[in-house]
Amino acid sequence: MGNVEAHDFAPVRDDERKILNLSRKVSPKQYVKHLQGEFHEACLMELPWHIRDSVSLYETMTVAFNALTELPVELPLRLPHLSFLDLSHNQLESLPESFGLLFHLKEIFLQHNRLLTLPESFVHLVKLEKADISHNRLRQLPDKIGTMESLARLNLIHNKLKELPLSFGSPSSRVCLLLVHQNRLESPPQAVCDEGSASTLEYVKKQYCTNCEEFPKLPSISLNQFPRCCSNKSEPSVNNPHSAQIQYIQEQTNTSHTTNRIKAPLLPPLEASLLTPFQLQDAVIGLIYGAAIGDAIGVSCRWMSDDEVAFHYGSEDDLIYSKIVQDEHRVLWRQGDWTSNFDQLMLVLESLVNWAGVVDELEFARRLQTWSRHGYRELGDTAGVMTSDTLIKVVSHDNFTTDPHGVSRTILQENQITENGTSSKADTPILPPSPLPRLSSSSSSLSQLCLQNHSDVAQRLVYIAPCEKFGEDNGAVVRTAILGIPNFHELSEVEGNAIRICRTTHSDAKCVASCVFVSLLVALLLQGKLIDVENKMKVSDEYLNLAFSMAAIHLPNENDKKEFLELKNTASFSSLNAKDSQCMSHTYKPLQAALLALHWKEDFRSFITSLSKLAGDSSSNACVAGAILGCRVGYGHLPQVWVEGLRRQQVQWLNTKINHLLDIMGSP
Repeated sequence: MGNVEAHDFAPVRDDERKILNLSRKVSPKQYVKHLQGEFHEACLMELPWHIRDSVSLYETMTVAFNALTELPVELPLRLPHLSFLDLSHNQLESLPESFGLLFHLKEIFLQHNRLLTLPESFVHLVKLEKADISHNRLRQLPDKIGTMESLARLNLIHNKLKELPLSFGSPSSRVCLLLVHQNRLESPPQAVCDEGSASTLEYVKKQYCTNCEEFPKLPSISLNQFPRCCSNKSEPSVNNPHSAQIQYIQEQTNTSHTTNRIKAPLLPPLEASLLTPFQLQDAVIGLIYGAAIGDAIGVSCRWMSDDEVAFHYGSEDDLIYSKIVQDEHRVLWRQGDWTSNFDQLMLVLESLVNWAGVVDELEFARRLQTWSRHGYRELGDTAGVMTSDTLIKVVSHDNFTTDPHGVSRTILQENQITENGTSSKADTPILPPSPLPRLSSSSSSLSQLCLQNHSDVAQRLVYIAPCEKFGEDNGAVVRTAILGIPNFHELSEVEGNAIRICRTTHSDAKCVASCVFVSLLVALLLQGKLIDVENKMKVSDEYLNLAFSMAAIHLPNENDKKEFLELKNTASFSSLNAKDSQCMSHTYKPLQAALLALHWKEDFRSFITSLSKLAGDSSSNACVAGAILGCRVGYGHLPQVWVEGLRRQQVQWLNTKINHLLDIMGSP
């Protein structure tokens, strides 16, 4: 038995027939217009009649970013097997009473509509586990909503609620996450609710105990969840690895009298690494893909509160590209795409391979400025999105491409914080330090974020991350891991390259030290010395201390050196303090994340998942840590679901760049 299809949609494969996607893709500019009520002519005003008049067995339907004003009463009869329904960013004012007949529905997304009430039948959605009804106009909720059989996560942020039903406090309630910020609550008091889900539920439970002696319990059912198991097996890079390895070694031993050095200027000498040629290749690819995946997954939780993270990504299965929530910040990047952090790392790589392994700050500066204006056009970008205030100021300077080091040094001096806490020149507005930076959807709030010389809508939607001192942000360290690859066997060369590229935009000594350190970690990993050859779980204290000492030299202040060396004590996620209100994007945060990755004893996915859920500037932290852990475990051990989930166009482009790098390294 299959779908009874009377519609004229394009044919799809059998394995795709369970998904009905009527959502409209939007650019950042279109997103803003949609929030303001300016709907694109392509928006659906109602569900197609082909859907309303036929019965289908679709399990997933998305109709986001349209202009639906109502749902047909017969919807549950036409799509009786829906388990996932996304109706976000429409104009719905009500749901039909028949909505409660969607008995298989597990997740519903209704955010950014105009809902005034929920139908009483809503409580009959017996399998509903997660509901996002934020950014609506709800004034009240069904009394029994708290004791729905399966409901665990409920987002009601930005409504007009005055009271929460006491059923949320019932012993039979399964609601463990309740978000009710930005309402008009009197019971519980809004101030209590603004403290978070835990405070809200505790208050309601006390209310329940005080006011309700007995509350009717609905029968509960146990739901089976399919355990997802992801893995990726390492395969030889060529059909005959033994002969390729012999050829590789022969090339290494004869480069002084052949043209091999011209063809492969980054070909390492024979004794450069304890790794085999294929292990070295796997580590290099793992570094690049690890950084891309870390960046693309990390953005999922960036700037969120703990409650928001728990709501959107309550289980490991939720943290995949297709489930990354699309809001004012994340709409800048398509699901499965990396952000500006990895873009900048690739700018360094492009400069490197196009100049035959030579690292040149002038060439990099030209590429960076071009990217800031246009992005990667071959990937469909229109502009580069910059999240570093330092980067914005430096790149927009008239002399940046001719004297980047001089410009970054001047910008730093001009914006140094004086003893009384004021800035000598602060012509770029920055969001005030806050543990949870937010962006309102109102046009007035959007206009307040318009940056000088960056009027593009994408740039206006960007949060400029809090950093206590100007110039100490992570804008340089996110791109530096790639600099551990060229001439990795010569640590002094790696150190010099890291300094030159860092100072192109960031002259602060702490930024220089952090860039040198991360680059040296990569070089030592490629040498095979940082990780014990016999005990793969053990990090060499000798070589880790060497990296710290070489990086600390660049800190002229003894107190700064002491602070830097104490970073060796970073031993747990709690010590990272990712949501530090003053320093969420400090250059040391990704460095600490890299140290945690270096000592991690489990798989790549579990680490990036845990790191991303810490929020803060999770995209930057996961980009750097992903590079280090990817280099350590190798490309073959990266989670397959994240590797294959990256956007196909980006992957094809990325593979071309990586192959070019491997060519000039003489890799088999």
